[in-house]
Amino acid sequence: MPVPSSYNDITQEKNLRDHVGWVWYQRTFIVPRSWSHNRTLVLRFDSVHYFARVWLNGKFVVEHEGGHLPFEADVTLLMNFSSPNLLTVAVNNTLTPFTLPCGQIVRPVGPMYPSGYFRQELIFDFFNYAGIHRSVCLLSLPEPHVTGLLLHPEVVTRLDGPAVGNVWYVVESSANNSGFAAANVSCAVKIFDKDGTIVFESGSSCTGTADLDSPRLWWPIGSESQEVGHMYQLEVILLVDSHVVDIYRQSFGLRSVKVEADGLYINDKLFYFCGFGKHEDFHYKCFREHLLLFLNMGGKR
Repeated sequence: MPVPSSYNDITQEKNLRDHVGWVWYQRTFIVPRSWSHNRTLVLRFDSVHYFARVWLNGKFVVEHEGGHLPFEADVTLLMNFSSPNLLTVAVNNTLTPFTLPCGQIVRPVGPMYPSGYFRQELIFDFFNYAGIHRSVCLLSLPEPHVTGLLLHPEVVTRLDGPAVGNVWYVVESSANNSGFAAANVSCAVKIFDKDGTIVFESGSSCTGTADLDSPRLWWPIGSESQEVGHMYQLEVILLVDSHVVDIYRQSFGLRSVKVEADGLYINDKLFYFCGFGKHEDFHYKCFREHLLLFLNMGGKR
């Protein structure tokens, strides 16, 4: 069974396409012995629909509900470095009134139904795409490393001049948990525009605010802007005793969004939605091909 994919949409077998309940994935893999020293190993699933339970080498690791968000777990202590590892994933695609999308389970009773029989019913036109829908990665992270980045970009309108971009950030790391004194941990933060030009640079703080004058705003396809989809990149360099131990980069856009009585405004301009939706097993890396399809259907660039 390929990963990523919807296991029930790559076959013509009715029993598999209509399957409701648990399915099992399993595979073996090896890791370098060098990863056993001063590394944190994180197992990450970008998307599993809908409910997942994960075991590594027979030991329970993590469970997650919801097919639209990633999840991960530290598996350093469960990893074999001198023999193959066995990864097991159980996936359940049952939809209930409390899932997104929602559904209901009907359990008819009668002589023609065996004990425990149930039927999945959907309350709208939808095929229950199920399986591991995105990549599964094993991350080998240095110790210490960046564990999280809180990023809040916004466009601030000023009465006495043009709008500015305001980017609030907080860098989280495993340095304190690794026994390093807070005074010895610092962050060098830079922001680059699409052309690679540095538009902001900080000294040593892992928390701060960046003000970007004359910001290049993010505009969606279909807007009248000449520059569509401009993305900045924030780069974090984590240092311990002035030595670089980890680097983390995150792309982001600057835009304002508001809803008025006459519609939705992006960057203070009324925006008309046009296009079509994609299901959750759509592979986002195929965006270019689907953009061309959108344009061929009469969409505006």
